[in-house]
Parts: sequence; C-alpha cells; structure tokens
Amino acid sequence: SSAEFTLYEDDGETVAYKDGHFRTTEISVSGEGQTVTLAVDAAKGSFEGDFAERKWTVRMHAREDFGALTAMTVNGAPVSFETVQKDADAAPFAVSGGARDNTVYEYTFTSPIAKENTVIFTFASASEDGVNENYDAVAATTNVTVEKLVKASAADNISEIGNKDWVYFGALGKETVIRKNVKSHMIGDLSILGSYGGLSDSFELCWQDGDLRKIGTSKKGVYTKAEFELPLSVDSETTQYQLFLGGWKSTAKLSVRDRAGNIQTYTFGDMTTNYYYKITIDCSAVQDSEIYISYSVLSGENVTVTAVAASDGNRVELPNVDFAAGAVPITVSTPHTDTVDLTALGNLDWEFYGKLNSKDTVQFYRKSGNQDYINTVFSSEKLHYDNKAEIAWSDGDTVTEAKTLSGTNTNGTVKVTLNTKGVDTVTMLVGAWKGKNTMTLYDLYGLLLADAKVVVQNDTTAQMALVALDFSDYTLDSATVEFAFSGSGNISVNAIAVGGTATDFDSDGKVTLVDAMILLKAVLNEKPIGYGDTPPTLFDVMRLMKIIAR
Repeated sequence: SSAEFTLYEDDGETVAYKDGHFRTTEISVSGEGQTVTLAVDAAKGSFEGDFAERKWTVRMHAREDFGALTAMTVNGAPVSFETVQKDADAAPFAVSGGARDNTVYEYTFTSPIAKENTVIFTFASASEDGVNENYDAVAATTNVTVEKLVKASAADNISEIGNKDWVYFGALGKETVIRKNVKSHMIGDLSILGSYGGLSDSFELCWQDGDLRKIGTSKKGVYTKAEFELPLSVDSETTQYQLFLGGWKSTAKLSVRDRAGNIQTYTFGDMTTNYYYKITIDCSAVQDSEIYISYSVLSGENVTVTAVAASDGNRVELPNVDFAAGAVPITVSTPHTDTVDLTALGNLDWEFYGKLNSKDTVQFYRKSGNQDYINTVFSSEKLHYDNKAEIAWSDGDTVTEAKTLSGTNTNGTVKVTLNTKGVDTVTMLVGAWKGKNTMTLYDLYGLLLADAKVVVQNDTTAQMALVALDFSDYTLDSATVEFAFSGSGNISVNAIAVGGTATDFDSDGKVTLVDAMILLKAVLNEKPIGYGDTPPTLFDVMRLMKIIAR
C-alpha cells in the first residue's frame, strides 16, 4: 500500500506564484513486508526568500500489530531514533508528544532541499491486515457549515430541530444520554478517547420527546482534553445533521470522513475563553452507509459536545410545553381548609407527621403494608395541634382510622425523597406561620424539575396549602422535594399521599413481567391489589407494561 502528498511553498505574501515562483516537494510512503519507506523527492522550483536547507522531523505513528521498530535508516545509514511511549491523555497524533493508541518513533535530520531523502523503518512483525471495516468505497456527499454561536436568552428546542433523531450527551450528568424516543436511531454512540468530565455552563437546550426523560431543559454536556468520535448514518435521502460543539481555552479540530476515505477538516476555537459552535452537515450516499465525526483538541484545555440533531432540513413546530416545570406540573391550592383524606389520595402510600394526642409515643403514621414510596427528613421538628385543615385516614398501620389537626413544623428545611415508579400524583399538605415556605423539586440526577416556588406565605398568621405534583409523564425512578423556611415563625409539612399504579407486587425490589402477570390475575379475579378497595383494570396493566418497558 502507498500514499502520496505534495508539499507546496511560496513567499506567502505576494501573487508571484502566478508567475511560477513557488516550490513543490513530492512525499510518499509505502509498505512492503516488515518495512515502511518514506521517500522525500528533491524540491522543484523557487521563490523570493526561499532557503536551501531544511530540518526534517520524521514521526512514525506505529500500529499495534507492527511490533517494535527494530531499525531506522536515513539514506542507507542506520540512525538512533527516539521512542515516545503511548500516552492515554495525549492529544490526537500531532507534531509533538505521544499518541493514545501506540508508540511514536521520531528522528530529526537536516538536508539540502535539492537532495532526495529516503527513510526506511523496519518493524518486528509489520504485515497487511486486510481492508479496514470503516472503508468500503462508499462515498458520501457532504456539505459542511461552521457557525459560531452566542449564548441565547432562550433555550433552543432540539425536538423541533431533530425531526428524524436527536441525542443529548450529558444532559443530566456526564454519564447520562437522552435520546429522541424513537425505535431506531441515526446518531450512533459517542466514543471519548481519553479522560472526560461533565460541564454545566453550555448554551441551553430543551426537548419534549425524550426517552429517559420526556421533557426537560439543560445547560450541561461533556468535555475532554483529548478526542470525541461519533458515527452518523447516511442514505439516499439528504439528512441534515446539526452538531452543538464547543470548548474552553483551546483550538479544536473537526474532521468529517466517509467510508471511501474522503475527509474534510476544520479548525476553530478561542484560547482566551469558552466558545460555542453549531456544525451543520447536509449529507447523502448512493446506499446506506455512515460518516464519521472526529472532534479533538489541537492545543489548549478542552473541547465539549452537548447535542446532535438529525432532520430532513425542516424545523417542525411542536405544541408549547412548560419547560420550566420539566415533566412534573405543579398545582398549589391555598389557603386550604378542607379535610385531606390520605386513604383516598394515597392508594400507593401515605405518611402523616404528627401525634393524635400529646401522650402518643408515635410521631409518624403510615399506610398499612410494606410501602416504600416516601422518605422524609426534617432538619428540626416541633409538634403543633392547630392545623387549618383536618387530616384523616382509614387504612393506617398502627392506628387504622383517625382524624387530626396535628402536624410537624420546623424553622429549617424538610427533604422528601420519592420513589416515583408507577406514581401519577403526589399530594402534600404544607403550611407556614409568620413566614414563607419555598418548595424546590429535583429529579434523580439533582437537575431542577421546576424553579423554586413559594407554596405558602403569611407574615402575620398561619396558612395551609395543598400541593399536587403530576408525575404521570415523569420517566425516572425517583425525585426529591425540598421545603425551605424564611421569616420569623416556621413552616410545616404535615402529610404526603402517593397515588398511581402499583408496581412491585411480588416485593422483590424489581418491576418485571411477573408483576404484570400478578396484576392481570387480579384484574381477571376482580380482586383489589395495591389500589385500596378498588380492583385494578386492564388500563392499569397497560400502564404497568409501559413502566416495565421504560
């Protein structure tokens, strides 16, 4: 096998090259047996200010199956070469330093430009390894546009950009990938060649048809000091890919290659601060194939990847959704004075925080059965017996039936962790006395599901609110609610009820088809199971199957 390259030079300032004032040097490399030969021909031509002698640095990036370099000769004479060991944190193979995948061998010599030079490398076991699977002569037509972005005040919607496919890398943290909720994907898996981390200061993107999380918005992404690689599908129909890339204090190199070996390379960046780019690639091929994206650090600190969207070139208009509330809409009813029936609201689980009378030793009361949907922690706690709304239940554990105006207050914080498997709604009776009760809602990864919301505020007396969280479109397995106090009095969290579709019927800690069969049997027998006194329906079975599939 062989490859050729022409080195072109001129004065770099004038148009004298039009009159033939330039110089070319033919360079080729070929392999045979255990040797690789680099041939540098004598230079041809001249220009004003040219030079008669050149220093050459030859860097041989060896393949792993070549074995060690046993000898190097320059114009027939053996030379001593430098061995640069492979380095997992190295930049892509460049003009200096190591490489991530194997050893680099290096030698520097000076020679007149009018002289031919031949460098021969002899390896221990160099051999042909057949056709590279990423090259099969299928050429793709690609048109690449590089556009610098400025952070916008509003998030762009990748669900509208990617009507064929989209993916958000690191949307909830460096290990998480959210994709468009479709059966097959055009955008492949992101490979990161080197160490990497998560970032939280990228331009904001939102989505509304995701798989791991249906609706969301984020400024997160992933970064590396090395290189990203990503395959993209192409076919006979033109697909437009939009890549959202960036970096920090670096110069980046972007390469777009097809399976025929055609490659386009672009460099951009900013050595002083963060930068953001949108790369648009319109591409097609005569048959199903792939193009390959390589995005790497040439110099400086790091490069970043956030999202990639695939479309037919048209942006779709989707219904407006409340991205600020994520996938969990919130309803607050205040002031609330009606009785809160925990049994009616909490077919999956409920908790009451208080005492039925001052002599009780129990302060937390729960739904009967081994439920595990709610975990509540008060930073400090104090009882009160003057709620503005009565709390009642008829399926308790230690006390089967009760009504009370008791509750628990704090002048600090309350943290509630919720198991959201099969949950439709979470209802909470909360309050404030001479103060403000602010609620914040987080998902499994600590990402805000909704901005901090004042649910109760009364600077002179006590007031209560009934807060309802709609988890019917939420796709993760847990969420966290935090209540924080400010003012001169206190806040209260008095009771929480969880309603929805029961899931783990065999109590093995998992949601599987076995649970679906148990539920279906209960439907056929019209037997209540996990739904209070009401038998489940086929709709409940369908919801459980959706949860299992998720």
